[in-house]
Amino acid sequence: VSLTVQANTLPLDAEIDLFQAGAGQLSVAAGAGVTIVSKGGNLKLSAKGSAATLKHITANTWHLVGDLSA
Repeated sequence: VSLTVQANTLPLDAEIDLFQAGAGQLSVAAGAGVTIVSKGGNLKLSAKGSAATLKHITANTWHLVGDLSA
């Protein structure tokens, strides 16, 4: 399961909460012109029951924090 963050789709300071409810690993991808900043560059939720939050920081920059893996 993949969530692609597109440029200029949500207002600044918007937050998206993510939760992996099933066995399929949830990954986050950057659309054209988008930068996603996360610890270690990790963009996948770790396992079933993991949660994370995407926060829109600047025009096309998002921060991803939570229970992430490579």
